[in-house]
Amino acid sequence: MKEYEENELIYDEGERRPEDEWHPELEFSKQERRWIALSAMRTALGLGLIYIAAAGILIWLMLKIWM
Repeated sequence: MKEYEENELIYDEGERRPEDEWHPELEFSKQERRWIALSAMRTALGLGLIYIAAAGILIWLMLKIWM
């Protein structure tokens, strides 16, 4: 009897397995990779700016309430 690992899925005979399917790998050009990296950085900076603005508004609001 075959021993199975803890997280290994058990398939019935004839059932398609995800690893049986072949998917082509995506290959990006140098310019496409650059655009992907720049858009990820832009998104991260935008989220950081939102957090900083929210913290600034919260600090301003607390100062207005307590003074």
